[in-house]
Amino acid sequence: MDDNGIMIHEDHNSKLYKLDTNKLYFIEHWKHNRPRDIDKVREIGKSILNKTFIEKPLIVVKQIKTYVCIDGGHRLEAYRNLEDKITITCKVFNKTCDDMESHKLFIECNKDTPVPYVYFQPVEFSNMCCIIETSVRNIISKYPGNLSKAEKNAAAEGKFKKNELINDLYNLYVEHKIPHNRVHFENFIEEYNDSQLQRVKNNRSIYRSKPETIDAYIKEKCVMFLDGDWQLKFANFVKSRIEHTQNRSENVF
Repeated sequence: MDDNGIMIHEDHNSKLYKLDTNKLYFIEHWKHNRPRDIDKVREIGKSILNKTFIEKPLIVVKQIKTYVCIDGGHRLEAYRNLEDKITITCKVFNKTCDDMESHKLFIECNKDTPVPYVYFQPVEFSNMCCIIETSVRNIISKYPGNLSKAEKNAAAEGKFKKNELINDLYNLYVEHKIPHNRVHFENFIEEYNDSQLQRVKNNRSIYRSKPETIDAYIKEKCVMFLDGDWQLKFANFVKSRIEHTQNRSENVF
């Protein structure tokens, strides 16, 4: 690190460096980080160009063979995409860490930050966390107006908050063993939402929400989130679909 940046502060746990963005090639993304949101990376890039970006240090740990960024992955990616270099800061912990120690430092760095709590689970669950977050992003991007448009237009009673949905789906995975294949996972979500959409079109009284709220959610095709018990019902739906598939397979043989 000393070959690529200038140390500007040191304490007993870490060092703070100032370095140019064209020298970030030696810092890798930590394999257990949440998947990067391309739109967020672009927004950071635009804010840098517009001089509205508020810079804060990347959080980096040294592992056996490399340096990894455990916090600030979106910023790191945005820095790498810049055509003209800028000077940024980077906090590097002194000790060499394995994944478990890196995870503890990640938790400490984010204790006051709105990160889905699933990322505070043991590091061996990080692959499922990434699958769920990627699925949630795909759900959001699939529908016009990003699902939340229904709430904005109708002051909806149903709530859709990305981090909470990631946590809810992770809990379903842990409690009900929902499939960890991303394609299957997303297919189940779409099937369940389509079934609920058909139900509410046939009988609007199944929801107690205001008519304008139901209209907004129907328009955005995201009615499953109107139901306060959607998590449990979705889990039961997935379990029944899996059992049905297994029974069909058994009958074939």
